[in-house]
Amino acid sequence: MVKPRIGIVGAGPAGLTCAISAVTLGLDVTVFERANNFQHLGGGIALQSNGLRVLQKLELLPALRSLIYPCSTLVLELSGKREIVSDYRTLDIPHNSFSVLLRYDLQESLLTAARQKKISI
Repeated sequence: MVKPRIGIVGAGPAGLTCAISAVTLGLDVTVFERANNFQHLGGGIALQSNGLRVLQKLELLPALRSLIYPCSTLVLELSGKREIVSDYRTLDIPHNSFSVLLRYDLQESLLTAARQKKISI
């Protein structure tokens, strides 16, 4: 039986996560990327509970744990000196924190995982 084939455009964090997920489901995946290499691009990226759950399901979270900075309280400063405060510790959800890591570290980890799964990039 021939595996269904799909193409994903872009080897950023979203594209690589989709590719790894698709291979896990038994699909034959090719990722199309125009960049020749992945340099230090971007700054920090924030991951909420749902993003961390995806990484956990794909068994990628343990390798990233040492690179993630969990924040239990988030304060948003709005115009007029207004603030919105969220205390993630009060939420009854898995990974109840606002987690920050470098976009480059996330992408490199996903790229390594994709290559280990023999995804064509």
